Amino acid sequence: MKKSAAIAIIFNAEKNAIVLTKRRDVPVWVFPGGGIDDGEMPEVAAVREALEETGLVVKIIRQVAKYSPINRLTSPTYTYACSVMKGEIAVSAETKEVRWFSLNNLPQMFFYVHHEWLVDALKDEPNLIIKKIDSVTYWKVFTYFLKHPTHVVRMLLSRLGIPMNS
Repeated sequence: MKKSAAIAIIFNAEKNAIVLTKRRDVPVWVFPGGGIDDGEMPEVAAVREALEETGLVVKIIRQVAKYSPINRLTSPTYTYACSVMKGEIAVSAETKEVRWFSLNNLPQMFFYVHHEWLVDALKDEPNLIIKKIDSVTYWKVFTYFLKHPTHVVRMLLSRLGIPMNS
């Protein structure tokens, strides 16, 4: 079974901007996050991944959602709305660029699934959102491949353990 993932959706104090990372392996903008280590709680993983990928120490405001996969392209994912406690933005071995984006000016290459997760986080639902990750399908990957063949090849190689850092 695939390792579960934890995602930190980091908002500024006014909640009108978010921190995104541009990956080194696949040059798209995403939320900081990654695999949950054995025995690690998802919220601890989200805070750890945020620090590792952005240089920011974050505080979890609330758990937004738990998403479950519908195929082998994704893994169970926990998302958390976070705020910055301290630190300065810094790139890491996994990130090519890290920056704040206004919610009114998100980057063109913002990974569409993460955009959906942002929409859920902005709803401020009092209860945990539980949904399937139904927007990542083999057909969508195929059509994305037609538009961005290099991105898909790099993503597949990274899934096979052959990262293409640049």
